[in-house]
Amino acid sequence: MADFTIADALKSRGAVTLYGRAVSGIDDASQIIAVEPVKGIDGKISTPPATLALIRAFSWGSYCRPLPIPILLILPGAGEELKQDDKCGRKGETFWTTGSNSDIAHVAITNGAAFELLGDIESRGIDGGIGIENPRFDGSRLCATIHFWGKIEVFGASASIDERVPVCIPLEGCHTVWDAGIARVEVCFRAPSSLCAKVCVGKWGLEKCWDACVNIPLLQGSPTPAPKECGCH
Repeated sequence: MADFTIADALKSRGAVTLYGRAVSGIDDASQIIAVEPVKGIDGKISTPPATLALIRAFSWGSYCRPLPIPILLILPGAGEELKQDDKCGRKGETFWTTGSNSDIAHVAITNGAAFELLGDIESRGIDGGIGIENPRFDGSRLCATIHFWGKIEVFGASASIDERVPVCIPLEGCHTVWDAGIARVEVCFRAPSSLCAKVCVGKWGLEKCWDACVNIPLLQGSPTPAPKECGCH
């Protein structure tokens, strides 16, 4: 009988067992996740294939948790036949045992209009936002501090920005107040008395935008500007 080492014991403590059925559809799932080589009883080293599986439940120690709905996971190895005394599994299922920090992949299927899904995928990895601080009317202009931030993590590279820019604009039109690095900021007047700001965060051909508006009451007796579209919303 092979020795059961301390390393084996520690590994088994952090092991998670997943229950479900193998699903066909991915010819070589091992290209998606890294599968560790294993040593067979004959002493030979081999790399087992990864498997696409519909997982219904998982267990950790004596704790068994059925999932609200089955999920598709790509798991290392072909799985094992269910043991008779395993109370977490169901008849006909296979189980996979893996470390709690091991590499697995979740296959998510999202339905939607083609352009909506493509747009979401294109901008994934881009985060940001914009806020308008200390808004005020100085007698002839709308003023505020524009706080904007952004972060991009795509293609294995990253870039980030977090800036506050004081601005004052006349009661008409749109004005670019920042255009550097990964961010472009435009501030617009929107009749009758709103200041709107828009930041677009982008790099490497990808871009995503956020906007915000605030109403700034004009002082009594100040001239009322004619409505004018600014195109920043």
